[in-house]
Amino acid sequence: MSSLAVLLNVNEMILPQYQHMMHKIPEGIIFLFSTRFSNSIAATAHNLAMQYRLPTGNVIEELRRLIAIKTFTADEDGTKIMPTNLMDELWVAAIVDTQVYADLQNALGIKLYRRYGVSEPAADQVARALRQATMKCLYKNFFGSEPLGPTYPLLQQVFMAYPPVIELPELVTLNIRL
Repeated sequence: MSSLAVLLNVNEMILPQYQHMMHKIPEGIIFLFSTRFSNSIAATAHNLAMQYRLPTGNVIEELRRLIAIKTFTADEDGTKIMPTNLMDELWVAAIVDTQVYADLQNALGIKLYRRYGVSEPAADQVARALRQATMKCLYKNFFGSEPLGPTYPLLQQVFMAYPPVIELPELVTLNIRL
C-alpha cells in the first residue's frame, strides 16, 4: 500500500485517478480525503444518500470527483463542465461552510466558482449541454463509469423556433492548462 493511501486511510485503488488529475497539488488530494472535509458535508451527504438510495461514502466520493475534474480542467468559472444534480447539491453544502471551502481552494491552489445550471437563460442550452457532455466524458474516462445520480434536464427553448437542435459529437475536445 502506498504511503499516501496509508496516510489518507483510503483504498489504494482510488488514488491513481486523483494523483493523475492533481499530480501537482498533493495538498489538494490530502484535503479532499480529510475527515474535516468529509465531516463538513456529512449531514447533506447522508440526506442525499437517502434520496438517491446510495451509500453516504459514494455520495461524498462524487463531490471529490467533481472537484478533481474541475481542478484538472482548470474550470474556475464553471464554463467547461457541469456537475450532476447530486454533485451540485453536495457542492452547495461545501460552499456554505465558507471556512472549509476557503481552505479547500487554498489546498487546491485554484478558486472554484459555481454556476447555476437551472437558472441560465434558455439561449444557453447548447453551452449547458456541452458542459454536461464534457463532464460525462471526463468522468467516464477517469473513473470508468457514469456519474451517480441524474443530470440536469435540458431546458426546452419555449420562445424560440430557431436555432435548430444541434447534435453534439461523441468526443469532446478540451484545451486544458497544465
